[in-house]
Amino acid sequence: MNRYLLTSSLAVALFIVFLPVIPVAHASIVEEDVLGQSVSPKLMIRNESQPLVPDELFGAKGGYFHPFVSVTASFSDNIYNSNNKTSDWLMTYSPGIWLAVPASKDIILNLSTNNTSPGGHFQAINKVKRFSRYQTYAMYVADITDYNSHSDRDNAKQSVEGFFQVNLRSGLSIDMFDKFTDSQDPLGITGSTVAEEFKSNLFGVIADYDLTEKFSLRADYTNFDLNYDDVANEWRDRTDNSIAAYLYYKYTEKTSVFFSI
Repeated sequence: MNRYLLTSSLAVALFIVFLPVIPVAHASIVEEDVLGQSVSPKLMIRNESQPLVPDELFGAKGGYFHPFVSVTASFSDNIYNSNNKTSDWLMTYSPGIWLAVPASKDIILNLSTNNTSPGGHFQAINKVKRFSRYQTYAMYVADITDYNSHSDRDNAKQSVEGFFQVNLRSGLSIDMFDKFTDSQDPLGITGSTVAEEFKSNLFGVIADYDLTEKFSLRADYTNFDLNYDDVANEWRDRTDNSIAAYLYYKYTEKTSVFFSI
């Protein structure tokens, strides 16, 4: 589908925060497609001081809490993604909430999912070890699309993800994550002009252990569960369980070699 975003005079992006007590900076989370073929969401940071939730709420380091909403106007010349092109204007409303403890604006793991890929993700989940003892965050984001003249194409997509990391003094680091998606496949992929809605959930655990300054071990486990709403698509439902193990050798500060099974 070819979609043209309007110029700044027509495209509208509103960031509204309702926090009567706690001031927050403006930020937005963009997820280009909440469905399986999505690009990883990125928290867009502006040059403003990072606000903290009061220390007594989350402890000495505080937390970061930010509701947000964006509104985008756009135009598509082929809303059904078919040979018989039909054009229309549409509005997309994207509300969401971001919560992190300790305070952070960074999404650590790329949890983009893909329904057709084994394990539910088309690329490896890269682990990033934080310097703090622990880090946790949760994010909810939705895309509610309203077409001007074709209400049959109106739709709502949403996802929620959570992450927790703990780094022990022994050199062991553990990540746990979960992402739930309620969305639909893009029109045109299967030839159908009717949206094929689905729900998916990706759960995983990553553990790595520093054996020495040069060698480290890593083990991954993920569970991907996919269920389509329409009974006619039940044959596409599945559950994938994936296990992987790695041995890393740190050759230089910028170069590492690994073996995987």
